[in-house]
Amino acid sequence: MGGGGKRTWQVRITPRIPGEPGFLRWALEGARCGTWTDEEILAAERHLADLLLALAFRTGMEGQWQQEGARLPVRSIDLEDGEKAFRRGLDAVQPTDGRLLLEIRMPSQCEQECIFCVGNRDGPPVPVNRTDAKPGGLANCRVLLSWLAGMHRSGTKTRMMLTSSDPLNSPLLEPLLKDLAAPVVEEVFIATTGIRMADARDARWLGGLGLPIRLLMTLHGPTEEIHDFVARRSGAFREVVAALGNCREAGIPVELNHVVVRENLEHLPETLRTAARLGFRPWVSMFLGGDAIPEAVSRRNLVPFTAFGKLLEAHRDLVLETVQDFKHVPECVLPGWARHMGTYGYFGRRRDPPGSTPGACRDCPRFETTCMGPTKSYVDAFGSAEFHPPA
Repeated sequence: MGGGGKRTWQVRITPRIPGEPGFLRWALEGARCGTWTDEEILAAERHLADLLLALAFRTGMEGQWQQEGARLPVRSIDLEDGEKAFRRGLDAVQPTDGRLLLEIRMPSQCEQECIFCVGNRDGPPVPVNRTDAKPGGLANCRVLLSWLAGMHRSGTKTRMMLTSSDPLNSPLLEPLLKDLAAPVVEEVFIATTGIRMADARDARWLGGLGLPIRLLMTLHGPTEEIHDFVARRSGAFREVVAALGNCREAGIPVELNHVVVRENLEHLPETLRTAARLGFRPWVSMFLGGDAIPEAVSRRNLVPFTAFGKLLEAHRDLVLETVQDFKHVPECVLPGWARHMGTYGYFGRRRDPPGSTPGACRDCPRFETTCMGPTKSYVDAFGSAEFHPPA
């Protein structure tokens, strides 16, 4: 695609960014000019209207879009904090240019024991408590609702992310959402196993709130055997399939994620086909370990990027047709034809020890802007020879 025959433009489309039209943001990068291949255009086809809108802003806007495309700082509060600590936390939250991305940590239990999860534990499952909310948490919900209304009156545009083991299992979910007025927030984003949504009654309740809710669920593999093994829960595959159907019926938008670990890597092509049959183009995320992940869990689940890249190359057409984007994959290890599909950050930044970042990453202009590089866990396992600043 050309700029009046005088320049060429490369537009990277990052799908599913909360709060933007169609969950997209666009970045025009004058420093990375190039042309689009047929495969890249095919991958962008579903977002053509957004692509044209981005191109309409091309003249003189590269730097501005690059700056505005940076993620908003995530402000975090915990609904289980004591009253004074909770109020101090809210007082410290300040919007950036009239926008706010607010992470709300909620008490909950997860009904899965995924083999890669930081919450991975042995022993019998912890009983799920969805109704017995502590008085302090309920009081904090009321304070938060009043605070959000005040932010809305001041003109602040707020996106909320509910986080925890599984926010849909939190006893504070209903007290928070039932009194939340739709205009007060642009979006309520919830990452969940989806197990609760396997009950159509719960899906209808959530969809009937009239809130801009969006869910993230994970497909661990193409079959019941593989998915349930990774989730360490019998029946988990059937539950997520039922949840996806129930949310569709209830009008709840859902993103589908797939986390690549050692146990499901070879099944990635069939997992993508299964997601397509279910009507989804998933995120494909790499498990990278990190400071909060036990070393044994990292060793069991880490996959070398070289093996991942070879699999992508072997199934290029399938990947272009079925993958929404890649997460937690450094740009330099993706095949050239797939780099426009990468979004490298997530909700927060790692806390690796100082000095543990590979030298190639420290010298890369993408580092800590669009790419977070590998974790120390990954480098300890596989080294850093494969990383290099992309051309």
